[in-house]
Amino acid sequence: MNNVAEQIENFIEGINKKRCKYMAERGFDWEFSLTPQYGRKYIRLVTETQSAFLFIDMATGDILKSASWKSPAKGVRGSVFDENFSWGKGVGPYGAAHRYR
Repeated sequence: MNNVAEQIENFIEGINKKRCKYMAERGFDWEFSLTPQYGRKYIRLVTETQSAFLFIDMATGDILKSASWKSPAKGVRGSVFDENFSWGKGVGPYGAAHRYR
């Protein structure tokens, strides 16, 4: 497994933990979990309500906001290599933010 693939796995695990903690602090008592769906170029992270949370470019590890269910928006919002998984900079509890790096 290459470095990007390993970091993507770490990112998904880390974001799931951060999102669960964020929601628990606000009184939600169910388990939140993002599920990866692998495409040819991107990984789509899907919420428990079956909406696109964000996209990850498998070649570079760039984090992209969802433009729709099928495609990411233009502009990189963060990277799976960023410290703290870009949490609060480009990624939040509801998906990729409008911030650019």
